[in-house]
This record gives sequence, C-alpha cells and structure tokens, in this order.
Amino acid sequence: MGSHDPLRWNECQLEPRLSQTQMGDAGFPNSDLAGNEVGAFSAEVTRILDDVRHAIERNPGNAHALALRLVAVLTKESPAAAVGARGGLAPWQKRKIDQYLREHFEHSIPLDDLARQISLSVSHFCRAFKQTFGTTPHAYIIQVRLEQAKELMLGTREPLSQIALASGLADQAHLTKLFRRAIGETPSAWRRRNLGDQPAGERSKGFSATQRLHEQESF
Repeated sequence: MGSHDPLRWNECQLEPRLSQTQMGDAGFPNSDLAGNEVGAFSAEVTRILDDVRHAIERNPGNAHALALRLVAVLTKESPAAAVGARGGLAPWQKRKIDQYLREHFEHSIPLDDLARQISLSVSHFCRAFKQTFGTTPHAYIIQVRLEQAKELMLGTREPLSQIALASGLADQAHLTKLFRRAIGETPSAWRRRNLGDQPAGERSKGFSATQRLHEQESF
C-alpha cells in the first residue's frame, strides 16, 4: 500500500464494539464477569483504529502496518474462547447449567434454552458442554431424570407410572427402557432390592431426607 493506493478511512468503517451475539460466540458471557476482558479488548481495537486514522492522514505506509496489526488483534483467539476451547465451560457456567437442568428436568428443555442461559450459540454450547460434563446435554438430562426417579422410588410409595411423570419422562415404559439401559435392571427390581436393604424406619423418612438434601445442595 503506497501513496498511489491510499487507504480511505471512510471506506473502512470498522466498529470496535462487539455485539452481544459476537461476545457469546467468542466465549464471553453476557455478564459483568467478563466485562473487564471485553472492555480491554474493545479499548485495544479502538486505540488501533485511531492510530490507523491518524496514519492515513500523515503516513499511509505506516497505516498499512497498523492495519495488519488490527487484523491480528481481531482474528486472534480471545482469552475466554481459549479457556473454553481447552476446558469447556467456565466453572460459573457449569454451575448455572447444572442448576437450571435440575430445576427444569420435569419439562422439555430445548438446547437453545440451555445455550441462552450462558449466552452461547447452540453449536459452541454443545461442544463446551460435552468437554465439561463428559457427555452430551441429552444424555446428562436423562441422567438427572434417572437420579430423580431413584430418589422417588426409595423415598415414596408412588407407583412407577407416577414417578416416571414426576421425573420428566413420558411414561413407565420410557422409564423402564432408560433405567435398564443405564442401570442394568428394571426400576421395579432395583426398587425392591434397595428397599430390602433399607431399615423400615429409614424407608418412611427417606423422602423427606431426600428433599432436605436437595434444599441444602448448592450448584
């Protein structure tokens, strides 16, 4: 780029501020937790843009070098994205997603709803989730529902058909199919075996104890 091919500032309208969607896809949560990183990144871009503008007016050759520097800054992996690529979700994101799943397992949970909780795109969320939890969101939701079913089987006298519905599953057949696949036996067999190992007094208070445990847990 030389004096015969000047870089016109008006033809290069670059916006230094990142949109919320761009920040989410780059791994920045829509939260004050990432405010310092986003602010520093935006400030650096703005500073380079100002340098480019002044260089265009005074030294077009130097403007070319500054433009290359700007491209490098804009295309490099952000700190938050680098962390996500190496370790999946951040600890606060993992806690938030786990809590959301455990509070909404009774209902259908679309992937875009989960991704929206931490301001990520669905594709980015699925990759980060699997890296963090070691399984897919669908498989993890099933795991949460089966945990709930186990607690209800040990802590209540509800029939399996009701337990299935209370655990977010379609019906007893659905519960049986998933339970056998994950545990290796039917829900009724598992219930009889585990209740047989439990003292009579513990059976009657098992459900209230389970409720108290959930209330004390923090994710």
